[in-house]
Amino acid sequence: MFPQPAISASQWALVSNQNQSIQNLLLSESETGSNNRPPKLEHMNDFPSWKGRFHTYVQGQSTELWTCFINAFNPNLEVAASTSAGYANMLKDDKKAYDLEKKTFSILTQVLNKEIYHQFSYCKDTKTLWDALVARGEGNAATRKSRHDLLKKEFESFQFLENETLNDMTTRFYHLISEMFAYGVLATQQEMVARFADALPPKWSSFIELLKHTGTLDTVNIYEFIQKLEHKNDEEIRKAKRVPAPQNTEMYLPGYDSLARSSAAQQPKLQTAFVSNTSSFLFPQSAPTPAFDPRAYIPTPQPPPQVNPAQPQFDPRAYIPIPSQPQVQPQQQAHYTNNPPPQNPNTVSRHFKPFTSQH
Repeated sequence: MFPQPAISASQWALVSNQNQSIQNLLLSESETGSNNRPPKLEHMNDFPSWKGRFHTYVQGQSTELWTCFINAFNPNLEVAASTSAGYANMLKDDKKAYDLEKKTFSILTQVLNKEIYHQFSYCKDTKTLWDALVARGEGNAATRKSRHDLLKKEFESFQFLENETLNDMTTRFYHLISEMFAYGVLATQQEMVARFADALPPKWSSFIELLKHTGTLDTVNIYEFIQKLEHKNDEEIRKAKRVPAPQNTEMYLPGYDSLARSSAAQQPKLQTAFVSNTSSFLFPQSAPTPAFDPRAYIPTPQPPPQVNPAQPQFDPRAYIPIPSQPQVQPQQQAHYTNNPPPQNPNTVSRHFKPFTSQH
């Protein structure tokens, strides 16, 4: 035997993608139905939206089939058709009504999954089963009234969600409108346009004001309005992804390129300053309140003031030299005293009388 060829990772990935695509296709066909298969009701919570699709499918098969959902089935026809002889003897209109009932009941039971059908297995005709499904899926009058009020309030308070794209917001709004119509909450096209325009993020304000100024906002329906928003959104995305192409200005404006470069060179360059503590720079904080210090309320003893010594008064005697007296012996002293030397009147004595200040 030849060895089996190894399957590469890319081949496994291709098979996995194909399986996922097939599963999505089958799931979509199960939910929406096809010409030969009605849309299935997988959960009772989906009944309001499923009800419209199922009604469309039944009408597409035959308009007479829907009469079995409205008119009650005659149980006598069931008894008459219980035998072959009884069925053969039935009137033409009775046979037609009996055949329509059986075909309609077969379609209705096929759209219910096993769990849902088991809850209504006691219903033996189309109208009985349909009425039970409507009561379970849509509730009674009080439940519908409560649902009606909640949907109306949700419409009036409809707003964009954080990080929600325009496509997601549009899908959510369409689901809300469909649910509103299912419960009888009516709104005009102008009301829906105004509600959606008011719910947009602030970045759409200038575009909405332009539509109001031109009168477009009052003339379009909700679908045309959303198409304008999607076109504007795609245009902004395309501009953001645009790569700047090189410009050859010499072809139509000679000398402009060199002039632009010289002008740019003459402009002062912006200097960027970096701050190490960016948190305190961007968000300055107030200075903390100092703690209580009792020493601030106790007076501090002050040192005695320093007194400069008094300046001495001017004394001229300090500037007059006093001659020293020679030492005289007692015998000489007596001699000088008894015989004083003669004084020359033209000569000033070297001995000065001490200066005495008079006060």
